[in-house]
Amino acid sequence: MQGIAVSLLAFLALIVPARSWAQHSEAEVKAAFIFSIARYAEWSPDTLPDGAPLSLCVLGPGESQRALVDALGGLRGKQLRGHVLEVRAGQRFAPMKPCHITIMLPGASEQRSVLQDERDTLTISDGDDFIEKGGMVGLVMVDNRVQIEVNLESTRRGRIQLSAQLLKLARKVKGVS
Repeated sequence: MQGIAVSLLAFLALIVPARSWAQHSEAEVKAAFIFSIARYAEWSPDTLPDGAPLSLCVLGPGESQRALVDALGGLRGKQLRGHVLEVRAGQRFAPMKPCHITIMLPGASEQRSVLQDERDTLTISDGDDFIEKGGMVGLVMVDNRVQIEVNLESTRRGRIQLSAQLLKLARKVKGVS
């Protein structure tokens, strides 16, 4: 738990060093969670070979997409476990591939097809009932705090491994065997 909290604090310090902690935008908080989740996720070596870039793709419409891409922009070129981070955005999934992490914003038109057909991409969203729809990690607001929900059935099917540390912090874990 402490490792994830430290990751969040380090990331927030990276993206907004001049502002007070109380002034973080929703996009900055989401970006911090996405970065922390990425630290505790593993992909198969054939999906993410040593030294290959790690691609974060933001799928969805409009202003919320731009805000999240801007917040994630501070990560471009940074390294995470030997992988340089890339950030991409679009309305369509196929042109952005490969995507190791796909953030699906509410209103993303291809959400259903990505969740049903894609492997090797960690799916994250703050959309309603995301893990119930087949998503891997849901960001939910509970008592004015962002918490995570995890669908292990989807992570197994997608060949993504999440650390036990991350699972301990989850508010809900679906598919525990």
